[in-house]
Amino acid sequence: MTAEVAIINSNGVALAADSAVTVRGKKIFNSALKLFSLSKTEPVGIMVYGTAELLAVPWETLIKLNRKSINGKKYPKLEDYCDQFINYLKTHTQYFSEQRQEEWLLMQIIDLYNDIVVFVQEMIQEEALHGTVMEEDKRDNLIKTRIDFYHDYLMPRRPRTLDISKSEEKSLRLKVKELVKKQELIDYFFKDFNLNSVYTKKLESLAIYCVTHHTFQSSNSGIVIAGFGEDEIYPSVFTYEIAGMFNNKLIYRKVEGKCMHESANSPVGIIAFAQEDMVATLMNGINPNYDRFVNEIVQNSFDEIKKLVKDRIIENPECSVTVSSGDFDQVIDQITQGIRENVNTHRWMEHVDPVVSMVGALPKDELAAMAESLVNLTAFKRRITESLETVGGPIDVAVISKGDGFVWVKRKHYFPAELNQHFIANYLKDNNDAKD
Repeated sequence: MTAEVAIINSNGVALAADSAVTVRGKKIFNSALKLFSLSKTEPVGIMVYGTAELLAVPWETLIKLNRKSINGKKYPKLEDYCDQFINYLKTHTQYFSEQRQEEWLLMQIIDLYNDIVVFVQEMIQEEALHGTVMEEDKRDNLIKTRIDFYHDYLMPRRPRTLDISKSEEKSLRLKVKELVKKQELIDYFFKDFNLNSVYTKKLESLAIYCVTHHTFQSSNSGIVIAGFGEDEIYPSVFTYEIAGMFNNKLIYRKVEGKCMHESANSPVGIIAFAQEDMVATLMNGINPNYDRFVNEIVQNSFDEIKKLVKDRIIENPECSVTVSSGDFDQVIDQITQGIRENVNTHRWMEHVDPVVSMVGALPKDELAAMAESLVNLTAFKRRITESLETVGGPIDVAVISKGDGFVWVKRKHYFPAELNQHFIANYLKDNNDAKD
């Protein structure tokens, strides 16, 4: 896991990333590289969170190969750098073998089918704990209902990940169906259920959704690109989620909620990535998990009041003369909404707005210090709790400004610089060649 932060104001943008990487959910190493310059000469940086590789190719390798291909090119807007990087991945499909692409899709489909089956199996086991055996017809109806939920409701509402022509999509659908049949996935996962051809086709359609819509069951990576385009005076941040590749089509989407565009108004904000709870706690004055718990308790309490009042009205019909259950529901809903609005107003006025106002006035060195502190805060929380220390190790920090470009404030090396002067000389040589 990861903790990363981008802090942005009119002076520039500070990026900070920890070094922890979890292997197979158990072993943790504190030496991962997650923050890079996207160009050797231009004020653009890139961070990676989530999976450290794309179809077994390390992101570090892809980023540095792309950096060579840029070779000092300048683009008017930061989003142009984002498009260039995405297009680099799309056009260099030779890095991702057909076998790797099929393996990636198989994992997505397996995760999806497993989610459907496990839900029904848990209900079967629950009945078994009460000493009853679920009838076959009921079992089949449960699995069909679950498939219908995924096929008719859940998946169609996910955002599309591919912008392809109808002919390309037709070819893609055929390849996915062939893969599902070749691997006998439906027979393997649903052998205990009696499914007709209608539901077999729905399961095939769900497999297709894994590449056409944002399902991202597992193994997705986050890419954060920050900095300035040549024609921009204010910084921007763009975030993308990249799941994988199939049929030489990159499966990705832009995460609009974690983007901050350059505009006429000076951008100010703090954006957290991956493990975000401590940043949210600082910004909102309350831990997000605790906030959700309190909201649920309040809502459940009011729902219980509604139920009690309705029961009393039913038991005592004369009460309905003075108040109807419908009127009471409306009053309770208004009170609940009022509580939410008051809490949100207090949160903004007392917590969010003061922090945002302060961030807007920070110089570049303080931006860097704040970004590092927020990542450190998350690491400290993981260290003193019983959870795995999935955030930790040295913190890399960089500041990107229009005048100074990409500047390292803190950076770890896996080698001593004094023993590798040739590496530094080659880096500087390539840098001078790019400028020329």
